[in-house]
Amino acid sequence: MPISQFFILNDHGDMLGNTIYRPDIPKNTVSTFFKHVSSQNSNNEPVFSINGLNYVYMNFNDLNFVFVTTTNDSPFTLLSILDRIISLLRDCLGDASEEAIRNNTPVVYEILDEIIDFGYISDLSSDKISSFIHNKAKASSNQGLLNMNLASRTKPSSATKVPLSDQIGQRLFVDIVENLSIVGDSSGNIINSELEGSIAIKNFNCTGNCVLKLNKRFAKLEAGSEISYTNAGGSELSVSDILFADYVDSDKYTSGIFDFVPSLGESVLMTYRTSQKVDVPLRVFAFTTIEKNRFTLNVKVVANAPVSNVKVDFPLPHGYQSCSFVLPNSTIHKSSPGNWTIDKLKEGEETAMQCNIAINNPQYVIIPELQVSFELPQKTFSDLKIVSLTATSNTQRWTKCISRVKNYSVRLDF
Repeated sequence: MPISQFFILNDHGDMLGNTIYRPDIPKNTVSTFFKHVSSQNSNNEPVFSINGLNYVYMNFNDLNFVFVTTTNDSPFTLLSILDRIISLLRDCLGDASEEAIRNNTPVVYEILDEIIDFGYISDLSSDKISSFIHNKAKASSNQGLLNMNLASRTKPSSATKVPLSDQIGQRLFVDIVENLSIVGDSSGNIINSELEGSIAIKNFNCTGNCVLKLNKRFAKLEAGSEISYTNAGGSELSVSDILFADYVDSDKYTSGIFDFVPSLGESVLMTYRTSQKVDVPLRVFAFTTIEKNRFTLNVKVVANAPVSNVKVDFPLPHGYQSCSFVLPNSTIHKSSPGNWTIDKLKEGEETAMQCNIAINNPQYVIIPELQVSFELPQKTFSDLKIVSLTATSNTQRWTKCISRVKNYSVRLDF
């Protein structure tokens, strides 16, 4: 699986890094890539071929990390390698942002030299790569938040954006991250849902043994089989597709306890997925009416639990003449036609909005689905919790829950 070229390009076409490993490609690969992704025909496809060359890229922090190859290798393998390279840059630089890469160009090339040798991947381990980096990474300006006088039990999000080379002591960050995708009808009923979760770790210089204990709602784990745990409503939620990190012995997992030695930098302890319905903390009701040349959409959002950063997006149909909105609640902000934002809703709180659209021929208009996204602060959809996290006596530890619904599709009835 030889890689001919790797380069980093921002969304404006500025080069941040470029390494050619094999002399089997032309000199215009960078300009060819940028013209393609800037065109309207690209469709944000992560893999494409032009003139016999294969381009595989991943966009992160408005930066394009690109592989160019002449062979037909597995795109999933190349994308996973790009994802790992981004994680290594975040480990060694503190963040894979344009500012961090510009400030630490020598470190970036040192990392690439250790990862790729004449186009072949040699090693992607943070433990080994960090020991061969001789230049010290410079901190970005957004890392100044670390100097804030905060309580020892709290840390800003920038606390994890620190290079591994910084002597900040032993720190361990453990996050439970869950993403929920939902399909619902206009009456607020859930048709289908899929939950993807992971336990992510960011390790700064913690070399000892760690023990992570989950709540008892998580039943016994068995590799290669389904597991179930009881959520807040008392029903069992079947979870499948379990994946563990290399440093986790899944055979020794009992009663929701992980005993492991984490690798340096970012890693994922485990991932899980379920298609069984969960308790959705936000319900969306949509009512539509069509009269002559006017289409009216009434949306009501009801919160069953505290939620934040609620976004409602209604793509306006093609060929509409005009559009007006009625927002009875001052907490609703209209960012653009068909897009509303609600900062937060308390438990039991509800709000409504109305959209009036003038159209020419209602019988020929295709009405799209309503798209909603929101966040559940400090809780998980599956009710999975971290009971305790123990490590060596000198290790500072923090835990956090991150739960998001990025895609809540509401099918409208007419």
